Amino acid sequence: LTGVCKDIVIVLFSCLFFGEVVTAGQCMGFTLTLFGVFFWSYLKVNPHSNVARFAERTLGMPATLQTPPEPTEATSLKGIKEK
Repeated sequence: LTGVCKDIVIVLFSCLFFGEVVTAGQCMGFTLTLFGVFFWSYLKVNPHSNVARFAERTLGMPATLQTPPEPTEATSLKGIKEK
C-alpha cells in the first residue's frame, strides 16, 4: 500500500509541477490497484462475510472455513450467571 501511495504522490507531483499528462489508463490503474489492496484487507479482516464468500465462489477458491467456529463455553456469555 505504501508503494502504491508513493507512486500516486509522485505522479500527482509531476502533473502539478512539471505539467505531465496523466492518462485515463493511469488513473484507472491506480484506482484498481488501490481498490484491490483495500478489498484484500477487508477480506482478511472479515473472512466470514457474505462478500468474502461471494469472492470465494466467484474466483473458484476453496472455501476453507464456510461457517464461523462455534463459540465455546469460555467465550460464550451463556455460561455467565447473574448474581
